[in-house]
Amino acid sequence: MKKIVFGLVLGFMLSLVINVNAAEISSQLVKTFDTYTGGNIQTYNSNSDINAKLGSESGEDRNVGGSLVLYNKGIKNIRVSAGTTSITDSGEIILQDQNNNTRVSINADSPRRGPVFYLTNSNGDASTYLTYESGYINGQKIITEDYLQQNYIDKTDVQKMIDEAVKKALTK
Repeated sequence: MKKIVFGLVLGFMLSLVINVNAAEISSQLVKTFDTYTGGNIQTYNSNSDINAKLGSESGEDRNVGGSLVLYNKGIKNIRVSAGTTSITDSGEIILQDQNNNTRVSINADSPRRGPVFYLTNSNGDASTYLTYESGYINGQKIITEDYLQQNYIDKTDVQKMIDEAVKKALTK
């Protein structure tokens, strides 16, 4: 009987310790905030560095409505941002490099180009981008069949030139 009572007491004490430790850990890893724009949830790693923020934005900067921000080892190292822009009331995703420079940006409705996908070079210039009707790679226009036909040569003429070049190459 002593062993059973001792086992129950030990089990009860262990469960209290486990519950207290779990509560301490979870309060450090997740924080919730009630703001005047809604709520925010922030998650932290075991070193108390913020890893993610999900919630409502204030609308004082580019973002309004809901947003998701992912960090690497602290608030100064934003790597991914997704939200609704105040400029066009549309979705936007921004990816940043290790130096906190925006390198990739996807916007559902940019003011000048509509839906657009940007890649920036090391100088921060958006020298590569793609819209639903045009694009550039490293500052050079992407040429489509329609563009060639409208501005230079018919695509059937291009195909004839390709066929002739292939035929010459095969006969040599």
